[in-house]
Amino acid sequence: MSSPTSRTPVPCSSGWRGVFSLVQFATRHDVPRQAARFAANKWPVARLAVRRGGQCICPIRDCIEPHLTLRPPLLITRARDAEPLWRDYGWGIALVTHHYNVLRLPAAYGAHVHQVLGTACPTAICRATREWRFFVAPGELQYAEAAAVGGDLTAGPSAWVPAPGTEGEDVDVYRWLVPPHLTGWRPSKDTNAIRAVLRTTDWNAADAPSRGWPEILARVLR
Repeated sequence: MSSPTSRTPVPCSSGWRGVFSLVQFATRHDVPRQAARFAANKWPVARLAVRRGGQCICPIRDCIEPHLTLRPPLLITRARDAEPLWRDYGWGIALVTHHYNVLRLPAAYGAHVHQVLGTACPTAICRATREWRFFVAPGELQYAEAAAVGGDLTAGPSAWVPAPGTEGEDVDVYRWLVPPHLTGWRPSKDTNAIRAVLRTTDWNAADAPSRGWPEILARVLR
């Protein structure tokens, strides 16, 4: 099993300052273009209805939770189909987990996993909750492993998560820290390294990740 210290730690320097302004590429103004970009790179997408101004943007209006629109097509896999479909209603983007899983971790574990994986894994972070999302290869990590540290795992061809940058009254807004184009649109397969962090019980041990998670978070969120 890989050890967290067997890799060069990611430098969390002032170079990360302003990173959110550089990678917030799924803003409300260019959602159609970004939906098309996801689809073009074989990341299937679906239209997501969220609450804005006290009501859901779907025709029903009184929905509480974010949800997929029931209008066909439900799943969009071609860029030429995506852009025109997102011109109506101000839909958000749902990323459908067809060929990757999404690992959500609390601040302490997420910061250390990011230190280990660096820019080799598409990664997003929520400023409000300090939670992390890692886009990883399917079938390797199990839900129980994530739940054991207070996280969860979104998996399966019909499951989805709001794309980072999606805004709404009932949505935790995540921002890309490592956008997927930096990894060639490939999820991380380094599950042994992730497991090594998740199984760490003594953060002062010689093989524990080298930086404290508050320091990592403070530098990343500047």
